[in-house]
Amino acid sequence: MNNNKILIIDDEQFLIDCVSDTLEEENYEIVSALNGKEGLDVFNKEQPILIILDIRMPVMDGIEFLKHLKPSVNDPYSVIVISGHGGDEDIEKCFELGVCSFIRKPYSVFELIGLVKHSILLKITQQELHANRHNLEKIVEQRTFELTESLNEKEILLKEIHHRVKNNLQIITSLMSLQSKNIDDDKYREMFRVCQNRINSIALVHEKLFVFNNFTNINAVDYIRDLATYILQSYDDKRHIIDLKLDIENVLIGIDTALPCGLVINELITNCLKYAFPGNRNGEITISLRIIEEEKLELIINDNGVGLPEDLEYRKNKSLGLELVAGIVENQLRGKIEFSGNNGTQIKIVFENIG
Repeated sequence: MNNNKILIIDDEQFLIDCVSDTLEEENYEIVSALNGKEGLDVFNKEQPILIILDIRMPVMDGIEFLKHLKPSVNDPYSVIVISGHGGDEDIEKCFELGVCSFIRKPYSVFELIGLVKHSILLKITQQELHANRHNLEKIVEQRTFELTESLNEKEILLKEIHHRVKNNLQIITSLMSLQSKNIDDDKYREMFRVCQNRINSIALVHEKLFVFNNFTNINAVDYIRDLATYILQSYDDKRHIIDLKLDIENVLIGIDTALPCGLVINELITNCLKYAFPGNRNGEITISLRIIEEEKLELIINDNGVGLPEDLEYRKNKSLGLELVAGIVENQLRGKIEFSGNNGTQIKIVFENIG
């Protein structure tokens, strides 16, 4: 498109010459046509930046010309209509067809020159904005592609890290399992088993993150079910006499919550298995997790065992497990813990679901 070329369409050659003389003095290049049909041919050939159009013409009038030209409503600066015969109905029709400039004859030369300069300036500005927007869209598209590729690479790397961490932790538990077979003292063998279960509760988080391709959250149902099942299976003498029941809401928990939460569940289930059912008595352990308010969860672990000692003070208890639970709940989960016992033991923990 020529930014200095103007097309004049009028059936009176005298008026074309008058307008041409005026605009050529302003260094515009002028092409012309005597009717709308001829004007379309000239427009397609010359691609002017602006059209000065009469309405009443033979062969094809200005309204029909505009219908064929179809100026966009987003590009209203392409046509200036000049007419001495057009009524309000013609003006309205021109506006509907995408024209925003209309001058009645007779007109001031200064009015025409000013309107031409203003229209061309707006047209050029619009072209520049369109070009810049197009370039910006290309830049954004390219940058988005680069960021997506970078993100994909980081996700692959992060997935591999979780996979390696999980594998390394499982190697540690396997080595501990082999080592424990050489220990005759039941007390120390139990210490090894408890440590193995603690490590496994951490490894399981990394496994869930790896398997589900979500590196910030894991599904509570899958995680707690697998963790509780593993702990129960690690106690061969208890697995067939203890009934494990789960009531877990389908909620995503962040990695910073899942790790300490898993350790807490491991310690509490381990305590149930070790102390709640002496003499190989049958029993039941219930684990429930539910959302109680925005970003707050309630974890309850119940058993129908022998219950808690009446004088239990978990903060002063010699058990590392209870001390560990209290520290994790208060310091890492930012929660509160309550112990109660009536025909068994109930531990209720309310904590934040930290991302």
